[in-house]
Amino acid sequence: MDIFAIMETNLTAEKLIYYQLNGYTLYSLPKYRQIASRILIGVSNSLCAEFKIVKEMGSSKDKSEIVKVNM
Repeated sequence: MDIFAIMETNLTAEKLIYYQLNGYTLYSLPKYRQIASRILIGVSNSLCAEFKIVKEMGSSKDKSEIVKVNM
């Protein structure tokens, strides 16, 4: 598997260090609310990738989160 995405991971930056996967670089969208959120992307170390946050929940009522990964 070259790339994977997990939605609603509810991981904080502090807990992310416990979920490292050998052979993958992990990218995540920060958690801003109390509800389950956060997108976790894993990219194989054999690939070159650029991770970009497109939309965060922030303080708006909109619950959309979007990230873009250029490979």
